[in-house]
Amino acid sequence: MMQKLTDYFRALNPFILQRKFAPPLVSRTEFIFSSIIYNGYSYISDLKNTDGYVPSFKFKIDCFEKFWYVNYLALVSLKFLLSTYPSTVLAEFIVKKTAELDSNNEYLDFLVKYTEDLGKVEKELKEYYDFRNTDGWVRANDQVTIPNSQYRIDPYNPINSDLIVANSWCQIAGNIQWSAKFGEVRQLFPEEVTNKLKNDAYAYYNTLNLEKLQNEVLEVSLNLNQKEKMISEFWLGGNLGVGDSITPPAYFIYFFICYIDGHNIDFEKQFIYYHIISCGLFQAAITTWGIKYKLLDPRPIQAIRLNNPDTPIDYYFGESNTNVWLAYQQTPSGTPSFPDFFSGHSSFSGVAATILTELLGGDIFLKDINLVPNELWWLTLNYPKDYDVPTKLTNIILPTDSSLVIPNTPTQPVDIGPFFTWNDLANNAAMSRLYGGIHHRASVDYGVAFGNQIGELTLSYFK
Repeated sequence: MMQKLTDYFRALNPFILQRKFAPPLVSRTEFIFSSIIYNGYSYISDLKNTDGYVPSFKFKIDCFEKFWYVNYLALVSLKFLLSTYPSTVLAEFIVKKTAELDSNNEYLDFLVKYTEDLGKVEKELKEYYDFRNTDGWVRANDQVTIPNSQYRIDPYNPINSDLIVANSWCQIAGNIQWSAKFGEVRQLFPEEVTNKLKNDAYAYYNTLNLEKLQNEVLEVSLNLNQKEKMISEFWLGGNLGVGDSITPPAYFIYFFICYIDGHNIDFEKQFIYYHIISCGLFQAAITTWGIKYKLLDPRPIQAIRLNNPDTPIDYYFGESNTNVWLAYQQTPSGTPSFPDFFSGHSSFSGVAATILTELLGGDIFLKDINLVPNELWWLTLNYPKDYDVPTKLTNIILPTDSSLVIPNTPTQPVDIGPFFTWNDLANNAAMSRLYGGIHHRASVDYGVAFGNQIGELTLSYFK
């Protein structure tokens, strides 16, 4: 019998980590799973559908095994689930499909049946699909006009300035743009709340000196030290998605899981807290990406090349020219294929830090949170799979010669902390995107502040 959320996470999340999901899809995946658990327990316990986010909980621990398998079914069905909003209807629908199953062997047979032919899953979920068509998610992909839609930046060749609108974002050749591309699925917050957040972001963006900000990214890239390089790489991620850039949703949930490992938290609270965090990350993804595609802010790889043409430079990749300037993370991952302002890493991190501070307390130094050494490769391949050095959340140390970008780097172990609070972790994750040449400073700073707001709003819905 699984008695902790840690068992659930370690059973399911390796499957999540092995899929190449863009940042919004990872946050949505976690939200799907937490929603099924959160609403499904209540549905089975109360024998009725629940309405809203704080149902009457009558937890039955003996239901946990069933929900582990139900979530696995949802996992193999993700291509049908990721484009929409999994309300209590999904929990009720899947529970009904599995309610008559009496043994673990039958659950496994049930899963094998559907994993052999995902078309059968689509047929089984048609009722749910029909219901969700009323949400508008089917129209999510074609809501934004991109001026540079016919051009792709070649990372290794100069930009043809005659073919590009310089002040509007352009996609990168070789990067895949995942759906839902430009639109929004149904969100958690009322529209008037997120409209105010968006309008505040638009107003702030219009005050920025973007050329100055992008020139700072260039200057940082010319003077990057070993610690800054490893901070950039640590938060980049391991097996995680487009450009391996979706780490904050996975990282902060993992940190929460490691907190549970060493602390006695009521079983019910584990799932409530997991769901609150997942809700915040999900809402942050929806709103952040909506703003990104409204503003279409160019990435540094585009702006630096166009603002500083044909200038010799000597940086982490040696002697080169601004016409072919690359982000530090360009090898092996690349600049993510969505606009700059503002940073998704930063907003996810701000959300998680705010929620975890409220739920668990802000001082992580006193909590003695230990990370599992041989699991760190799930999140960043700077660690080997057999890594066995005890690692605390307050002092995350990357091994000698562990860089995935520059040979013989770092020349000695690098502590990317210290971290005394959840906010320290969030700010470190945000700055990693400036060090990596992925975002300008205003993008990372505003992203954390925006995430803090989403976190506070999320918490208010559970009070």
